Amino acid sequence: MEQNDIDIRGLLGVLRRQLHVILYTVVLILGLTTLWLFSLTPLYTASTLILIDPSSANLLDTAERQTSASSDNARVSSEVEIMRSEAIALAVVQNADLVSSPEFGVQLSLRDRVEAILGFEETTDVSPEVLLKGVVNKFSDAISVSRRGLTYLVELRVTSESPQTAADLANITAQTYIDQQIQAKIGSALAARDIIQARITQADSELVASERAFDDFIDLNFSRIEQETGRSDLTALREALEEIRDTSTQSRVIANEVSRNIQLGNWAEIAASLQDDTLMALQSQRDALTAEIANAASDEAINLRAELDALEARLADEAGVALSDLRAELADMESEASNFQSELRSSVLGADLPPELLTQIFSIQQRGTLARNQYQTLLSRLRDFETQADLQIADARVVSPAFAPSNPSFPDKKLTLALALMASLGLGVGLGFLREFYVGGFVSDTQAADVLNLPVSATVPRIEETGETPVDQVVKAPLSFYAEALRRLRASIDQTLLRNGGGTDDVTVVMVASTVPAEGKTTTSLSLARTYAISGKRTLLIDCDLRKPSISKTLSLTGKTGLLDYLIAPADEPVALADIMALDPLTDLEIIPSMGRSNRPTDQLLTSKAFTELMKAVRDHYEVIILDTPPMLPVVDGRYLAHHADAIALVIKWAETRQQDVRQTMNLLNETKNEGAPIFGVLNQQNARNRKYYYQGYYTYGGGYAQE
Repeated sequence: MEQNDIDIRGLLGVLRRQLHVILYTVVLILGLTTLWLFSLTPLYTASTLILIDPSSANLLDTAERQTSASSDNARVSSEVEIMRSEAIALAVVQNADLVSSPEFGVQLSLRDRVEAILGFEETTDVSPEVLLKGVVNKFSDAISVSRRGLTYLVELRVTSESPQTAADLANITAQTYIDQQIQAKIGSALAARDIIQARITQADSELVASERAFDDFIDLNFSRIEQETGRSDLTALREALEEIRDTSTQSRVIANEVSRNIQLGNWAEIAASLQDDTLMALQSQRDALTAEIANAASDEAINLRAELDALEARLADEAGVALSDLRAELADMESEASNFQSELRSSVLGADLPPELLTQIFSIQQRGTLARNQYQTLLSRLRDFETQADLQIADARVVSPAFAPSNPSFPDKKLTLALALMASLGLGVGLGFLREFYVGGFVSDTQAADVLNLPVSATVPRIEETGETPVDQVVKAPLSFYAEALRRLRASIDQTLLRNGGGTDDVTVVMVASTVPAEGKTTTSLSLARTYAISGKRTLLIDCDLRKPSISKTLSLTGKTGLLDYLIAPADEPVALADIMALDPLTDLEIIPSMGRSNRPTDQLLTSKAFTELMKAVRDHYEVIILDTPPMLPVVDGRYLAHHADAIALVIKWAETRQQDVRQTMNLLNETKNEGAPIFGVLNQQNARNRKYYYQGYYTYGGGYAQE
């Protein structure tokens, strides 16, 4: 339970420290999203509701059809796919003239516009089919069709930049679908009619052939039939039938000739063919009038031609009447011939015929009956399909037409902003954790402790430029924030070593290290050493930075020899330890500075026998030894000094030293330090506005410093 509480507090601490990153991310994402929303063209979606009747309505068939749920679902799904088809989209494009529409019509691509601006010539000509296909695809993308659950209702939606255009196109699309459904049903009925029509022609031929087969059978076997039956009346019927057929044939020939001559205006041949007194008299008048016209003057000829035209009109009327009478007589003769034929058939069928003749006659009759029934059936179906083509209705109807929407369907600003807020919060928290644990520097002691897994014993504030150096505040302003931070570091080192059994031989060697230069390591070393000296302990500060020593410059030491001279001195001319010692001008702190820079590899000097003997010698005279070491990453000197230390103070510059560099330094120290030697974090140069004032009332001495 306590661990969970600590984790929650740590998480809240991370969020608090990275709150500005989260807020900046949220503001940025929401701002960009808002700009994006305002830059978009709003789209409106109108929908129409269509009811599908899966029973395929037929006005000629009022019987209720039984359908299954699976077939109904398949039918409705099929209709949905038909609404989505390119055929419907193409029909709407043509009906609504979308090719010329500024929204869906043919438009120049971005590449074409750029080429036009630059003055490039067109390299390819796009065919009209390709352009039309592009318009159809664009409109198809604007259509959405979906079924309402398992009902027979289908919702058809069209999206457009204009609300009225969306509603109009939705209604046009629905009506186009219904019209095409009706046309498809009419087309199916007409196609079936055409197939049956072709079959009727064949059936008619078969029927005629069957009728002729019976008559031919009678003609071929008439002598035998007459002989077998002994009926003389059959001969009289047959002779009468042949006579009327001959007369009918002659009349049909005359009627055809008269009809053709009427079209050609051969009035003389018509009168001769029909032998009609009226026509012959009119023809005589026409001949006489034609002769007069030939001999008459031009003025008189005009009047005569008018009379001729009137006379020819009378001839045409009389010829038409005579032809009608002739055809009526022909119809009567054919009817009479049919009666004679029927009577002859009945007489033959009623006669006492031998079995073989009856069998043949029955076979011929059966074929005729089948041909007649088939012809009647096909003729009936033909009439049905013709009627269906005229009486088709749609299997779908619009139950709710589309109206112009009042609000755009895209973009959904509320939803988009809500999603952007959630995404920005998630991204902000992620960036906050990334910055907390991987990017940038440390901005709080808890952050450093969580990331590095080490105690941060002191957070040292940044000292403003007041004329005094930070190291002097330890002495001149002992109750300042800066001095108190160094005392907290000293207390943490002492108490930790006391719990762990103390330093080596009651001597505490503290190594002050840093990751990179300019983190305040030397200032921290000198301030910590002065803190120990003020507390009454014999304290020695050794400047182990042989590459870039700075303690002598900070304290304005004037000596000419230092640690470097001691280490490089030849064995026969050693430098005395007392010659390199210096005294702090403000405290009892003793110092071994390093005067000048080394031109030799410093790691060899720090691992030499002389430095080892030096460390042994000072351990016998001091209670606390502070080692000011070079930065860990640029040089290797600190790795060789770590094993001399009982405790290590790692100085980290606030908000600047990169976390991955500090992690690398921690790994180096853990590899080279003595086992059990603790590492204390020191967060240096904290910004004053980030400092907490929980204990400000206790820092009464040096009030000006306490406000830093």
